[in-house]
Amino acid sequence: MERTEFREAQAAAWDAAAGAWEKWWPTFHTAAQDLNQLLVEMAEIKPGSRVLDIACGLGEPSLTAARCAGDGGSVVGLDLSTEMVRIATERAKSEQIHNVQYHAADAEEFEFEAGSFDAATCRWALMLMQEPERTLAAVHRALKPGGILAAAVWAESNEAPLLAMPRDNLAAILGQELPPIEEPGVFRFGSQGSLEEVLQAAEFEILRSQTFEVVFNFDSPPHYRTYIEELSTGIRKALSKHTQAERDRYWSALEDSCSAHTLASGKVELKNKVHCVAAKRV
Repeated sequence: MERTEFREAQAAAWDAAAGAWEKWWPTFHTAAQDLNQLLVEMAEIKPGSRVLDIACGLGEPSLTAARCAGDGGSVVGLDLSTEMVRIATERAKSEQIHNVQYHAADAEEFEFEAGSFDAATCRWALMLMQEPERTLAAVHRALKPGGILAAAVWAESNEAPLLAMPRDNLAAILGQELPPIEEPGVFRFGSQGSLEEVLQAAEFEILRSQTFEVVFNFDSPPHYRTYIEELSTGIRKALSKHTQAERDRYWSALEDSCSAHTLASGKVELKNKVHCVAAKRV
């Protein structure tokens, strides 16, 4: 797929899903906030820092970074989706955080004056980009010498059931062929060391690597199913090619997949591994 076509498709998909992401924000934020804090720490963001957040989504970890940077610092958040940017901007206003600005922009194409930022963050986005190397080259230019990028990606599928179960059931229940791991997708940089490799290729020096656990909690298997059904445009697109009976069979199997993660209370606890890397512009 050509770059422009890919970008437009991604932007449209995230725009369409933005309302659902806003609805599910409390669930997502509860699970991810400790990771936001870790990325801010790994990027060495402090009062007065100027920070760039790539693929900011609904406003994290940029809002966490903005609180840390304080009135003397600032944060710029970029995202392909105009709807995501709109919601992030509203969230910043509602939380009275005034040192962050959001822009709808392609992270692979943006241009800032060289050396504009002290730090950068990127949470759960590099693996979805068509050419993450272009983004990393742009971030490298935008950082000051010695500036740090802190990035997070999902670990391998056997360590991230939140996203693996919906994907794996497409193959197991409906016989759908999964895309090659090297293509844009949630597990693209899941293998240990692969994120470090792409950062080093972009002339970053690796400072620190850490595997972190992110736990998502749901009231029940049907609650988890609804989360996936409403948030995953990819799953909905894949299922649109199947009959209603096949779709029903898929969703039933997805709920059944929760059995290994269901507590005695009936609640679902999904423990997921995330690879985090801090790398410095040299």
